[in-house]
Amino acid sequence: MNALYLKTHPGTGSRIVLVHGWAMHGGVFDALIEQLGDDFERICVDLPGHGLSAPIDHFTLAALADHLAKALGEQPAHWLGWSLGGLLCLTLAQRYPKLVRSVGLIASNPCFIEQVDWPGMTTDEFNRFSAAFHASPLTALARFVALQCHNQAQSRNFTRFVQAAMSQCPAPDRATLDQGLRLLAETDARDLLTSTLVPKYALLGGQDGLIPEALATRLSDDYQIPVERVAEAGHMPFLSHPDICAAWLRQQIKD
Repeated sequence: MNALYLKTHPGTGSRIVLVHGWAMHGGVFDALIEQLGDDFERICVDLPGHGLSAPIDHFTLAALADHLAKALGEQPAHWLGWSLGGLLCLTLAQRYPKLVRSVGLIASNPCFIEQVDWPGMTTDEFNRFSAAFHASPLTALARFVALQCHNQAQSRNFTRFVQAAMSQCPAPDRATLDQGLRLLAETDARDLLTSTLVPKYALLGGQDGLIPEALATRLSDDYQIPVERVAEAGHMPFLSHPDICAAWLRQQIKD
């Protein structure tokens, strides 16, 4: 088990660091990595307690950002964060601005839980999932995969594909998953959308069962973040539509 497992795909252009979400690992980006080709140096991260990375005692956004900054060195990169990974990329941009050239948010809500003035997952729905996880982690993880594939075209085959990707590595650390759920429940990173001065861009799935459709309008209108929507994609557009995701990313990275 590695302190922090990084898989580097060499390339001739800019560095892109890809950060996965809750309960997954860097291998979920394999299809996108292939689509991007060697025009970029592509680095996939297994967050602590996920994939091939050892857990850490305090799974907080600040601690995770510190681990990533130490592991990746001083070379600036474009950071691409999926779901919880997007919150981490925003935190990294705040704490280590010299390391971040831009932040791409894939199916990532800066405030995951619905607020009076913000679209998100309802508290009741999140609490039901959290209770199910504590009662039976394996059953809850299966339900989580189903939610990510919700409304996805050919959802049965896509679910199998996601499950196969998850099975590439050992199951995530239970305590880490618990702390990750707490991060999703308690984090409101909307202020980082304005206080971090790096370029930001977002890609959302039109059939995402975890991210409300209204988020696209709020990111675009309230924060002037360009948003691309993949109409037929769910919560994992980089798996279902890697070609579209790669083309989107190429458009955003101008150097």
